Amino acid sequence: MFDNEIKSGKRKPIGDFLNHAKIDDEKVELLKSEYKINVIDNLYLLTVPLIGGKSECDIEDLFDKTTLSRKINGKEFTKKDNYDTSKYYGKDIFSKYILDNYININFNNFRSVLDNINNIIDIYTKRRVDTEHNIEAKNIDESSEKKIPLEI
Repeated sequence: MFDNEIKSGKRKPIGDFLNHAKIDDEKVELLKSEYKINVIDNLYLLTVPLIGGKSECDIEDLFDKTTLSRKINGKEFTKKDNYDTSKYYGKDIFSKYILDNYININFNNFRSVLDNINNIIDIYTKRRVDTEHNIEAKNIDESSEKKIPLEI
């Protein structure tokens, strides 16, 4: 799963991955619209959805304004890697705040990410069932044969 920074190209991790994995333009366009693609076998790539009219989104953008504007010890949250620690706190402190306060946080903007994860599990499960009945099936990762299936 990557932040949705496809437009920035190779300057961001998703761009490096798409280039390294030689993902074709058709799949990149599908990723832009569906926020998920099948890379190979049971390997999928997910991005966070674009929200609020943004052309790129980090996972933190999925939190509501109340959560993002939460002051901790008089400091404001910043997504930047380099920041004035006397005025701001970063992603590490933010993630710990989320963990400690998840019960009071609105996760509605995460629904499409979770739906995509469920969709991938459904696709994988269907492919596994089809493979059990069709010896000709290809591109199924058999290395997971002894793993316990996830319960939904």
